[in-house]
Amino acid sequence: MGYALGGNLNGNALQDLLGAFPDISNMSLPEIFAFIAANNTLKSLLFMFGGVLGGVLPLFFVIFNGFTVGWVSFDLGMSHGLGFVVAGLAPHGVVEIPAILLAMSMGMSLGYTVLNSLRGQGNVVKEVKLAAGFFITRVFPLLILAAILEVTITPLTLVLLGYA
Repeated sequence: MGYALGGNLNGNALQDLLGAFPDISNMSLPEIFAFIAANNTLKSLLFMFGGVLGGVLPLFFVIFNGFTVGWVSFDLGMSHGLGFVVAGLAPHGVVEIPAILLAMSMGMSLGYTVLNSLRGQGNVVKEVKLAAGFFITRVFPLLILAAILEVTITPLTLVLLGYA
């Protein structure tokens, strides 16, 4: 939807949204990596465990992020071309997006378990432990790998394809 509506949305709102992120131009490579890894990990963890509120927060997170990626992709595609967008997203996105979707699916599962527990079924504590273990053993390593790819392979890909 973000991509489809990209031409109809106010560009100032996109700049405001993107302005919430710090300026990375003065950061070192390890600082950029730390920021990306911490940002993705903390938000994924927060919204995953926010699933205990009936699964609404993880669903919102997926919808909002998908919309934002589409909107940014449209905007960058108009100014730099679709090849730039693919080259800038694909190297790390093939790892990062599934990792975040896994975390959000665990959040939805937490919400489902909470709703079931209100009917006298399900074990919320057991599901929280399962989600935490899954996050630590599966999602977190994937988010770290995605951050490594984002600060190394993604810029290299853009340079090799002549975009930087």
